[in-house]
Amino acid sequence: MADSRAALRSRVSRFIFAADYGGALALLRRRRRESPEDFFVAYEYASVLGDYAESLPPRRRARAKRESIGLMRALLLRSRAEPDRRVLFALKNEFYWQTGNRRAQYRLGAREARLGLGAGAYSQGVGAAWHAYELAARGRRKRARRWALRSVAAWARYRRIKPGYYNPYVHLALALGVLGRRDAAEGALGTAARLCGKPPGYREFAEIRDLLARLSTSN
Repeated sequence: MADSRAALRSRVSRFIFAADYGGALALLRRRRRESPEDFFVAYEYASVLGDYAESLPPRRRARAKRESIGLMRALLLRSRAEPDRRVLFALKNEFYWQTGNRRAQYRLGAREARLGLGAGAYSQGVGAAWHAYELAARGRRKRARRWALRSVAAWARYRRIKPGYYNPYVHLALALGVLGRRDAAEGALGTAARLCGKPPGYREFAEIRDLLARLSTSN
């Protein structure tokens, strides 16, 4: 019997919480073969594929990213076929993340938070952290600081909902780094490593350190 949505999400989440995107993708590929028209399965596959792409060599990464974004764009055109607001929110969040639209991701989270969806804080935290970094990289330090503080506040709210998830600490580290709190940023990356069982030099953590190092040399 095919898993229910909740059961599938639980199985995928176990991989994601351990930063094992390859394992999650293998599971979802099997489910897509079984249910090729299932909106939820297609969304989960597109989302994980986009994240898994980050671990691939440049050409394969670009190809996987294009597939992920193309599938999410097609699902957005079919959004009337999906009645669950939470799934549509998650789809839009991932689409904005994969296409680099940080402010839209933040606004999506703010809107959903006002409507009572706790996960809205996740979109706010991610979007604000990365927009803060974009601003800081352009030398707009005062505005960057405001956005970084928004991210820190959003993560404080989100951690009350899902305290054991490593990923928020990665984005929190970026926001803290923009604020000049490098020791706190390293502490957040250390928490992320502990929660997902990855070494301190894992690629997601190394990316944040590299971005913050570039920020230090350019300002």
